[in-house]
Amino acid sequence: MEPLFEQFGVDMYLSGHMHMAEFVKPVNMSGVVTSEPVDYRGLENVYVRPKNTVRVVQATGGIFMFSDTYKTPAQKWSAMRNDKFGYGRLTFHNATLAQYEYVLTEHDNAVHDSFFIAK
Repeated sequence: MEPLFEQFGVDMYLSGHMHMAEFVKPVNMSGVVTSEPVDYRGLENVYVRPKNTVRVVQATGGIFMFSDTYKTPAQKWSAMRNDKFGYGRLTFHNATLAQYEYVLTEHDNAVHDSFFIAK
């Protein structure tokens, strides 16, 4: 799918799998991180015009399929990993700024982690 993401300039890809959550930094087809989040215009954790797609795996709304959590250490391209119950919230603040939040339902709907994409 990566060639299609690059061809059409996809900024974010949302999916669900394994009943866990992970944010993946923009990487190219070789797995090389091409953009790191920065502080930007008073906001933290912003991908400014990322060269590749930011991926979100969000599948923490139901019962876990396995008793163990992540079995391997986080890779360099992983921005966040978690296995707590929650949901994702995507907000478009304007035509050039989007925000994704991982909200924990087990902790009074507190935002566990978030990032922005600025174009």
